[in-house]
Amino acid sequence: IIENLRKKAIKGAYDKEKAVDAYYYIATEASKNYNKDFGHSFSASDRFSAAVDMEEYYREDEVFCNL
Repeated sequence: IIENLRKKAIKGAYDKEKAVDAYYYIATEASKNYNKDFGHSFSASDRFSAAVDMEEYYREDEVFCNL
């Protein structure tokens, strides 16, 4: 997912809202794995916050710096 978002950034087709949706998918899958391992899952608001944080973190990457 991250590599696909980098490709979109290079092409100039990066959309922040769609990127947050993609990172939300990652956070949801991570929550499922965490629940399987430890018996606790994260709320939707926690997963969304993590998705926003991931988007900001990766947007600061050198490929995304011009956005």
